[in-house]
Amino acid sequence: MPITGPIARNTIKTTVVLGVRLLVQAAVLLIVARMLGAGLFATFTAAASAALLLGALSTFGTHILLLAEHSRNESARAAALSFALSVTLISGTLLLALYLLVAVVFLRGLPISIEALIAIGLAELIFQPVLRLRSAVHQGRGRVATSQLIMVVPLILRLAAATTIWLSAAPPPLRAYAYG
Repeated sequence: MPITGPIARNTIKTTVVLGVRLLVQAAVLLIVARMLGAGLFATFTAAASAALLLGALSTFGTHILLLAEHSRNESARAAALSFALSVTLISGTLLLALYLLVAVVFLRGLPISIEALIAIGLAELIFQPVLRLRSAVHQGRGRVATSQLIMVVPLILRLAAATTIWLSAAPPPLRAYAYG
């Protein structure tokens, strides 16, 4: 029986994109673990985990409000996007300062530079949340697969960076990957 309904088609598209996302994330982690070795990978994981945890707070829920406004209220879309972007940038910047303070205290003595911490923090606390806002806009307009694809693109770029650094054996790999 052919799948012809829009819900079925969108479900299949979204499932494929989420499958690609899972595979890319797994590949990135495997390559980074191989590239860094156990000690540096543990340090990277500690720094990235803290940034990811705080990154979940960067939008302060405004991506959900943005999704709601884009799905139902065309006249309020610009105001909702402006509010969400402002909140995300302000809170992301404040959380970046908190992240750097916590990371410097708890990761003292470990082989990770402040530059690498800044790069990881910027990626997870500013850039990813802004992409999450763009993703919410597409999701609110009914383009769920596109919204998920927006979240996959940075992962593909991370995979390319990790693969390039791993194959080129660029020293120091943790700093190079953090900038990538």
